Amino acid sequence: MSGIISLIDKNYILDKRGIAFKAGYDYYKEYSFDAIQLKNQVKQAKGIEDLNRVLAKVKPISREETRHIIKDRANILIESQDDLAELEEF
Repeated sequence: MSGIISLIDKNYILDKRGIAFKAGYDYYKEYSFDAIQLKNQVKQAKGIEDLNRVLAKVKPISREETRHIIKDRANILIESQDDLAELEEF
């Protein structure tokens, strides 16, 4: 678990690599979809508007965009954790 999580003062704290993993997990959890459910929704669509609404849920993006989003989210989490650490010092 080196580089992912640390035990500090009886609390588990994510390290920078762990924060990147967490950001990636959150991103994929938010944007993933169930292929079977999607197929059923496409079949049940009654017109082009229904179909567009169903397909709008799927967010196909490039690998580079994915990396950028995950990196941004990880940086936000790292900054938040740093801010919390500073507050705990007081």
